[in-house]
Amino acid sequence: MGNLKEFLVVLSAVLLLAGCGSPQNSAESGSGPASTGTLDTASGSGTGSSPDLPTEVLRSVSLTVSLNESGTAATRSLTRTAIGTFEEITTLHINARRQGRESLVYSSPGAALTGTGSSWSGTLDGLIVNESYTFFFSGKNVSSVEIFTGQTSRVVQGDGGSNALSVALHPVLNDRELTVPVIKSVSRSETVGKTLSTTIRATVENQDNGTLKWRFEAFAVDALGFANPCAAVFCGSFAPEEGSSAVGSDNVTHSGGKHTHLLGSTYTAPDNVSEQNLRVIVSNRAGIGVESSFRVKVTGPVDTTTTLSSAPAILSMTTTRVQDNSSCPNYDCLAMEAVVDDDKAFSELSEAWAYAPAGSRTFSDNASLVSSFDTTQGRFRTIMNGYRDSDSGEVTLTVTDADGLQGVLNYPLVPNAYPLTPVCAANGE
Repeated sequence: MGNLKEFLVVLSAVLLLAGCGSPQNSAESGSGPASTGTLDTASGSGTGSSPDLPTEVLRSVSLTVSLNESGTAATRSLTRTAIGTFEEITTLHINARRQGRESLVYSSPGAALTGTGSSWSGTLDGLIVNESYTFFFSGKNVSSVEIFTGQTSRVVQGDGGSNALSVALHPVLNDRELTVPVIKSVSRSETVGKTLSTTIRATVENQDNGTLKWRFEAFAVDALGFANPCAAVFCGSFAPEEGSSAVGSDNVTHSGGKHTHLLGSTYTAPDNVSEQNLRVIVSNRAGIGVESSFRVKVTGPVDTTTTLSSAPAILSMTTTRVQDNSSCPNYDCLAMEAVVDDDKAFSELSEAWAYAPAGSRTFSDNASLVSSFDTTQGRFRTIMNGYRDSDSGEVTLTVTDADGLQGVLNYPLVPNAYPLTPVCAANGE
């Protein structure tokens, strides 16, 4: 379903620093930058410092911040998150910690940068030339809720050296439920003649009014079980292969609080008798994608009546960090729960969990529960073991019904998305 796409915060920072190379300068106090005197460079006189002590000249760090969305059509965007969107960042704070020090230069949440949209600027005080710092960034929305974080490290350069910083901001996804588009049905011809064409249609429901991206493709499964796009000469082709569907278009209707998107593409069969694996992939702006796979038999120049089939629909995914050391002694577990709906009994469904990179994580304690209100709906639950805060991969949930139709959810994991939450008594212990 594509690789995870991050937002890059490109900071063009001109650090106007001179001197301060002495390790005796203590800019970090844990609550704010150190107080310093001023130096009159014209007369050589200064204020606020003792003539018996070495004079350290602190210059300000003037920087401008440009926020950009990176990536190509082949990668995924995380512009929408469970907590907020990239566009909802109204305040951006920066903090710094000198290498070897425990305290931050500024009190929480750090020094505020001013700006809106993609342009931000500000001034930092109290950094030391030729010292290594880790810079922390925190983006919050209008309700002062942190929705993006990031950090990077570098040595502060002086004497005109380059101090340009580049940092990736990651969305905060902790313990929030992400809704996903639902492929309700796929309409296709069961057979199609060699080199002939047929129309494939998909009905997709989405709970918000966001634009959906879609792709139809023929695929082949390799020896390791991975699905890869297949060349048109062997497997046929779609026209168009991909596109987007936006609310307000003729193919989108609204009813019962949901937007229904009608997608379609023309499939042209290859010049060989075969059974082809086809699929439709739909994703929202959060990069959360689902797919439905199906098969078409390529025969002579004949066709049959159209049949309608519905693959299992994964409605939502909830992920939380397990903080119980009795069930997870190493605190390295994520609890994942998915709500699934089908046109047949939920009890006929089976699920499979996987993580990429392959083999690096395991899943245990798989369980399922049929809804007490609707026998075609229920929940699948699992525990992912071996989770690390630095994990940057993708969890794949595949749900298969009795007819072999599959619903697939690709759930991206980004670093520090599910940190441990300190739990303290009322007295602070």
